[in-house]
Amino acid sequence: MSNANSRPSTLAIIVGILTIVTGLVHFASGINTDDTMLRWLFILNGLGYVALAIAYLFPNMTGGNHTAVKWTLLVYTAITFVLYFVFNGSDAFANALGLGDKGVELVIIILLLVDIMRSRRAA
Repeated sequence: MSNANSRPSTLAIIVGILTIVTGLVHFASGINTDDTMLRWLFILNGLGYVALAIAYLFPNMTGGNHTAVKWTLLVYTAITFVLYFVFNGSDAFANALGLGDKGVELVIIILLLVDIMRSRRAA
């Protein structure tokens, strides 16, 4: 996105959609677990993704600090990605939904890096 008043770029829309998708996966996973602690971790993680997607897609809501939103979303996604494997260990590869969601998160990370590099070149 070139400035706070412009429409989101195609890249930003893709990142936003993928972020909302992974947020919904985490939210649904939280609702469908019997473990109370995991339920709240998943639900809060899902809500965090949706909030970051909104902040990313609508930079005028962040007071012009869109770079901070990009980095926050990137780090948030990277932490979630790594913690999936930490919490699940060798069982991480037995969960098709979890692995699919990690694929989505990996794409988010790559696209955010592309967006950050583009923004730096344009500055």
